[in-house]
Amino acid sequence: KFHDFNVIVEAAFRTQAESLGLRHIHSVLDLDRSIPEGCFDSNQILQVLFNLIRNAGDSMPRGGALTLKTGRENDMLYVVVTDCGGGIPSEILERMFEPFFTTKSDGTGLGLAVCKKIVDDHGGQIEVQSQIGKGTTFRVLLPIRGPTLEVIAAQSSAETSYGTRAIKILNPNPFL
Repeated sequence: KFHDFNVIVEAAFRTQAESLGLRHIHSVLDLDRSIPEGCFDSNQILQVLFNLIRNAGDSMPRGGALTLKTGRENDMLYVVVTDCGGGIPSEILERMFEPFFTTKSDGTGLGLAVCKKIVDDHGGQIEVQSQIGKGTTFRVLLPIRGPTLEVIAAQSSAETSYGTRAIKILNPNPFL
């Protein structure tokens, strides 16, 4: 189903803006109102955004600034989440999307792994750049028209290869 990407990004932002403000984090929302609607699971993309915003906030325990910016690049929609936290060392960057890898004492190590899986399942990409002492930027790119047939086929074959029972796929594209 097609959704207004800006509405989803704004909902995630507004949901967490108050708690960020209480932690002295100045939040900026920069929406490109010219981008088209995109084909994606809005609840899953909200989950990705909640996690990225929460992690950004956690990276700034003494306050700071957080920016969310949307846009379009060719046939992809994107959201950029930028913080001015302490940055992420390269040895952690290499492992941050691995399931159960965490640097938080109360973390499960599933947040970014789930984010990556959701974005991958949508045929998108998640990129990260970080500089120690300056902050971190995550960029999530999603195809405007949803996952390609190749992505759907790969998901379908992966789903049907688990276990001994046959799985009947009623709708091979859950985003339509």
